[in-house]
Amino acid sequence: MAKQVCILETSFIINQGIKQIISGLSDFTISGFFESYLALENSKQLRSCDLLICNSDMIRNSNALTKLKLKREGIKILIVDQEKNPFRDHFTPASVDGYIFLCCHTEEVLKAILAVSRGEKFFCDKALGYILSAREKANSCNPVNLSERELEIVKCIVDGLSSKEISELLSVSFHTITTHRKNICKKLKVNKVSELIATAHKLKLVS
Repeated sequence: MAKQVCILETSFIINQGIKQIISGLSDFTISGFFESYLALENSKQLRSCDLLICNSDMIRNSNALTKLKLKREGIKILIVDQEKNPFRDHFTPASVDGYIFLCCHTEEVLKAILAVSRGEKFFCDKALGYILSAREKANSCNPVNLSERELEIVKCIVDGLSSKEISELLSVSFHTITTHRKNICKKLKVNKVSELIATAHKLKLVS
C-alpha cells in the first residue's frame, strides 16, 4: 500500500515542486494539500497520513506537533524552512523527524522524504548547524540522518556500553559495531566518544 502524504503549505509553486518530487516515487501518494493547521487537524486525510511535509511558518509550537502525533499515531513530520529565521527553537529533533531548507537540492529533499518515511531522523547540514549552535552557518546541505540501528547504538554508547557489549546485546559482530560507530561519528562530525555523547544529548537523540 502506498504511503499517504499530506502537505501543509500555502505556496502554489512550492506545492507543485513537492508534488513533482512525490510523483516520481511509486510507493507514495499525496492525499491532500492544506493551507492552514486547523484545516489539516480537522481533515479526514490526517487519520491515514503517513508523512506530513509542512512549512515551518505554519507550525507555531511543539505542542501543535505533539497534537498531530496523538491524532495520527505513527505519523512522520518533515519540516521545510524558508530560511527567514534560523532553526526554530520549538522545532527540536525530538518533536520532528526531519528538517530541511528550501535551498536543499531536489536530491536532498528526496533523500529526506525517503529517510523520514523509513523512521530515520534527517537533518540537512544547515539544520544540524543551527541545532548545535554552530558559530558559522553551514554552506551546504549534506544529509545527516541516522538509521534505526545507528540510533540504537548511540543509545547503547550513551549508556556506557563498550563495542563488545553492544555486539553481544544486538547479536551482531564486533566488526559491524565498529563500522557503525565510525559512520555515526562521521555523520555527527565528532571524533571522540565524549563528543558523540554530548552531541547525542544536544540533538535529543536520547532521553
